[in-house]
Amino acid sequence: MILTTEQTRQLNEIYTSIVRKWRNNSTDIVLLDSPPMLSMDDAMRLADLELGDRKFQILSEYDQRVEDIKRNATARRIMTSPHVCKMLERALDRKLDLLSRLENQTERLAKRILGESKRNYLAFEREKANARSRSLRDYANIQRMRLTVPYNAQSLIDAEIYEAYLAWCLQFPPRDAHAMVTGNRIFGDNLLHQNWLRLVNELRLRAGLSS
Repeated sequence: MILTTEQTRQLNEIYTSIVRKWRNNSTDIVLLDSPPMLSMDDAMRLADLELGDRKFQILSEYDQRVEDIKRNATARRIMTSPHVCKMLERALDRKLDLLSRLENQTERLAKRILGESKRNYLAFEREKANARSRSLRDYANIQRMRLTVPYNAQSLIDAEIYEAYLAWCLQFPPRDAHAMVTGNRIFGDNLLHQNWLRLVNELRLRAGLSS
């Protein structure tokens, strides 16, 4: 999954903000825009799109069944036969039953999509709050460390970039986030290699993907 220009800009801003904080004594805090919350209407539209092929199949099978019944009845000259009418009624009943079941399935899927959206939103907000808290805490700590003890700024940069990139990824479904991290060079360029592997593994586990 290829990143958009805006997504690439966001990731670069995260990286440069963290580096500035630790290298240049900047007070910048990485702020991430929250992912949009889906409404039930949004979730229903997504569910309709996902199950659209099944609806098309049901309608196509019904049309084909009706056509077959009429063709056969015409060939046998029994179009007005009660038997033919009964067959057409059964075909219609089957279509309506399948559409009703599909509607229930669509509603269940929409609720699942909505629930996942809420979970992703809450996970993202928690991680964003944690990142903000860590940023403020770390900034206070760095002021003390500058005056008291030596420290490794690069290791602190690497750790915070990992946490900020994880927070950024949590605005997307885990499988999409995993595909982004593994399919775009920016993550490997900006993360320490072992932290890139850690991020890949974290998203893989969240997505339920096999190793």
